Amino acid sequence: MLVFASAGLDSLVKQLVRDALRPVIERSEGADAQFRLFVQTKIKRGDGLSDRLIADVLVSRKPRDSLLDVLINDITSESLQSAEQIFRVAAAFDIATSVICPDIKAFKDVFKVRNQIIHEMDVAFDQSNRTRRPRKHADMVSFTNTLFDVSARFLSAADQKLA
Repeated sequence: MLVFASAGLDSLVKQLVRDALRPVIERSEGADAQFRLFVQTKIKRGDGLSDRLIADVLVSRKPRDSLLDVLINDITSESLQSAEQIFRVAAAFDIATSVICPDIKAFKDVFKVRNQIIHEMDVAFDQSNRTRRPRKHADMVSFTNTLFDVSARFLSAADQKLA
């Protein structure tokens, strides 16, 4: 249940990015500042990617929209399966970590357990379930509820940015 709940959080946050990040950036000075920082970081890289990015943006019909596309693709192209990644996306919306997650340590612990479970699912033909750890049902329910709570808080905070 924990793995599926974390996948649900990943999906929810990515859909929010696709549907709501552009208008939030247009309305929020803080989100716009985060967007500018993202663009500056991309350009500062000094590799072929930054050269291509600059060229693509300069020849595009709508440079700002092109850069927003780059940001959205950057966020949604990787799996959001750590607390830090979720916090990074919240920052793009100018949402404080404390708003979506009142207990950062507990949230990080949830992802630690989630990642352990995922690695335990790896096939190891030379071992007989030796890498799997027993977990208490109550703990798993608590971890899952933490993810549901963060999901609800993130959705609510993004909605408030659009109000």
